[in-house]
Amino acid sequence: MHQRWQTAPNGDLSAEMRNVRRVIRDADGFTRFLLLRRSDGGSRPLETPLESGCENDVRAAKAKAVQRAVRLTAMSAARPNGWQT
Repeated sequence: MHQRWQTAPNGDLSAEMRNVRRVIRDADGFTRFLLLRRSDGGSRPLETPLESGCENDVRAAKAKAVQRAVRLTAMSAARPNGWQT
């Protein structure tokens, strides 16, 4: 699956899968990934942290972020109320 990643002015990479935003940050010799749930916040979308982790490089962080996002969206789809608890 080919993902379209965008580069932010600060160098972060980001991509969206349904309502999960994936962010990759490469700094100080390690690469961190963040998964954020996007929800409607009126004029500005709200982002709730779901998961994060570290990998050795950007490629591995992208792969892990996609894997986790797929798992989280599948879990959400399986729940009667989606992301609601």
